[in-house]
Amino acid sequence: MRMDCTETTVLKSITVAICTFRRPDGLKRLLLEFGQQKDLSSYSVRMVVVDNDPEATARPVVEEVLSRGYPYPVDYFVEMHPGVAHARNRCLAESCGDYMAFIDDDEIPTEAWLAELIKSQIATQADVVCGPVLPKFDSPPPDWVLEAQFFERKRHPDNTRITWLDSRTGNVLFSREVVDLAGGGFDERFSASGAEDALFFYRAERRGASIYWADQACVYEYIPDSRVSLKWFARRAYKGGQNWVRIRAESNRYIWLPMALRGLGALIAAAIVFVPVLLVSRAHASRLAVRMAGDVGKMTAWKASTQVHGSYACRHYTG
Repeated sequence: MRMDCTETTVLKSITVAICTFRRPDGLKRLLLEFGQQKDLSSYSVRMVVVDNDPEATARPVVEEVLSRGYPYPVDYFVEMHPGVAHARNRCLAESCGDYMAFIDDDEIPTEAWLAELIKSQIATQADVVCGPVLPKFDSPPPDWVLEAQFFERKRHPDNTRITWLDSRTGNVLFSREVVDLAGGGFDERFSASGAEDALFFYRAERRGASIYWADQACVYEYIPDSRVSLKWFARRAYKGGQNWVRIRAESNRYIWLPMALRGLGALIAAAIVFVPVLLVSRAHASRLAVRMAGDVGKMTAWKASTQVHGSYACRHYTG
């Protein structure tokens, strides 16, 4: 399903991109919630849904939502190459707006989400605008999880300039020029591990892109019970440690050695105090354990460092 990409006379045209992989309920929820967006009458808004499932399992969801009458045009595509970077690049290829917004298929936006991103872009003339991603749990999480703040992400005052470190594709608006600054798209060698978005914004910022924060442009991320576990937190931190080095290897492919030594030193220091901390607070001990997993990721990142400059098989990455 494809709409013609034609020039409009409105102030700005925006493509809202959604990558999805076997989350029909989440996609339907997202599309219905986005249909309630307000304060967008001055803009031409078009949606692109890229299904990374070769079986096209998201097609019935899109068709059902459109059959009810939908306020925005929605184009649906299937990306046969597995991996989130491939799906995101398909979104870029199929977009035709002056600006692009990304939101994930396990999120829902607040009513003024896109309007707030636009408002911040106009106020700051930013190349990239990011907003908060807030957790929405399937079940009430244990107290130690809340105390450890595993799902809390840094926030900033409205229109604050930030760096690539606080940028993510789960809640972002950026100009088409940013794609060129980022090297033409998302690095598909990161499809298996994630962090393709971090590298995208890292590259763009290094080449001059400005990144700002819209604190009222909130989205909510649904957190299943399967993610509320120390094992999941540690796995995420381990990947994060490796990906940190992979991104830094963009400018120094030999950085794995100093990063490994730094990770080893931090791991030893954390291990020394782990038992005393555990006796005092489970939440603090959990955070320390997760930090240790990240340090191990940095220590073993020499594998990832070689993969940045080579290639490897991709699989679907679901976070």
